[in-house]
Amino acid sequence: MIELKTLKKIDDYNTFTQLYRTIHTYYYFGNKPITEEKRQELKEKDDKKNFRRYAMYMLEDGYYFMFDTMPSIESTLYYPDDFADPGTSLEYFLSYNLKYFNYDLSTWEREKHDLATTGCCCGIIELHPFINLSYNDGKEVYYRFFTRGGESARDNYTIRDLTEDEISDILAITKDLKEQYRDRLIKYYNKYKNKIHTFGYWRDR
Repeated sequence: MIELKTLKKIDDYNTFTQLYRTIHTYYYFGNKPITEEKRQELKEKDDKKNFRRYAMYMLEDGYYFMFDTMPSIESTLYYPDDFADPGTSLEYFLSYNLKYFNYDLSTWEREKHDLATTGCCCGIIELHPFINLSYNDGKEVYYRFFTRGGESARDNYTIRDLTEDEISDILAITKDLKEQYRDRLIKYYNKYKNKIHTFGYWRDR
């Protein structure tokens, strides 16, 4: 269990569902007519699935983040066929999937450290990370720790800078999510090793 300074995890099912439904209402139950009772039953099933999958954290001013705690796992490992087949070792399987992990902020931490110690960094980081609105009709936000093409990604949807405590909490959350994902990958590999394969593709031809 991680300790947070400012962000509060939303553990209440009803609160989570109310916030989630504000901006995520993409229900589809097929073309076959169903009763309203059945429709509500399917919505409830979907809500429970989302509550298990997503972690929601509230900021002190009422905005909130949402993280996917069950990111997908790729069993087909693509590689450009002008290189040798990398194989399906555990090490490569982990590195392949982890490079697509959306919440990895280790690069930002490393660049911030380099900037503080050497005065130089590669120029992709936001010196003052901030939050932007995800949707116009809700209070879900997303964080920006990186620039866009070397320039700040701030725009008309920018809310405010993140506080140092909020940054600390986000780093703690994302590191914990990465460790959980890594554990899932190892368990998946041990269980489905024979189903993992590589696939070469043409590149720059």
